[in-house]
Amino acid sequence: LVRAAEVGELRPELLERALDGIIRDSSATPAAILDRFRSGPTAQDDLPRWLTEVVRRARALDGRPSDTVLRWAMGQVMTRFLGRVDPGAVRTQLADALRVAAAGAPQ
Repeated sequence: LVRAAEVGELRPELLERALDGIIRDSSATPAAILDRFRSGPTAQDDLPRWLTEVVRRARALDGRPSDTVLRWAMGQVMTRFLGRVDPGAVRTQLADALRVAAAGAPQ
């Protein structure tokens, strides 16, 4: 797991969670645990659809400060993807999508 983090197969912030997974499920191999957290095409393919869904659901928060809505949306996305995607990139994409959605919302 440490080597996987060193070469970028596992996001560093997930190392502790992956180690906890090994402790909780002693029958699982490190490779199986790593597969649960590894970023890959599935995460990258699913992300745009999930971002669209979260932005749609964020409409229920209309009237709240934009930073509050963004924090809520980040929590929705990052919980689902368990760190398999870069949080900085997700934040940028969400902020842009929420800004576009707010600009297009009826007054």
